[in-house]
Amino acid sequence: MEETQITPGKLLGISGSYWQACTLHASVKLDIFTVLGKTKVSVEEAAKKIGCDTIALDKLLNALTAMGLITKSGSNFSNTSGSYEYLSTQSPKYIGYMIKHHHHLVEGFSKLDTSVMTGKPVRGRASFTDEVQRESF
Repeated sequence: MEETQITPGKLLGISGSYWQACTLHASVKLDIFTVLGKTKVSVEEAAKKIGCDTIALDKLLNALTAMGLITKSGSNFSNTSGSYEYLSTQSPKYIGYMIKHHHHLVEGFSKLDTSVMTGKPVRGRASFTDEVQRESF
């Protein structure tokens, strides 16, 4: 078996990949892709529908644009066909519940070193948590 080449770039890419996952998780939790729907929406319109801070949402929407999950035309944002298909609750192919489940796993994985040191779990069983977590399980 051939040894995989390890480079600083590869290691830093792995280490920093969490920001994309966290950006996607936050966007699904805020239901951004459903808010955008099949239209072009301004950040002000989206912030009003979501009930959040306009400046912070603008930063999140620009991050989603950089990730290729939405597009920006002037001051309006819109879904790509794939983001609408899989990330809007209006689509029968919605996979947001699985992404929300992944979000709930992040806290436990961020404490993996503690679990390895103690040999014990760092969080309680998911079946004993709140209704939102159970729904996305």
